[in-house]
Amino acid sequence: MPRAVAIRPEPDDEFPGDQAAVSSPARLLILVLGAACSWASMSPVFAAVPDLSGTWEAIAPPSALRTNTGAAPPLLPAAQAIYETHRKALAAGDRDFDTTTR
Repeated sequence: MPRAVAIRPEPDDEFPGDQAAVSSPARLLILVLGAACSWASMSPVFAAVPDLSGTWEAIAPPSALRTNTGAAPPLLPAAQAIYETHRKALAAGDRDFDTTTR
């Protein structure tokens, strides 16, 4: 009958005993670099996407609806009637219909 053999791991020559795998100066460098990277990721200077939240206002709001060629867009009759009503109100100085200017 074969005997059971206990195999012990051989001591690691590279890291004997409880000695640290990374030297103290290297640990300090890793710590400093990690802190710098986390600070940089939180800094708004290094943000990938700027914060555009808040209230925006057009400098010169459009006075008429136009296509990219400058022509009046084709509207269905019901939409054309609403658009004309709004244009008349705008000419009279009434912007109550325009919720973007409130």
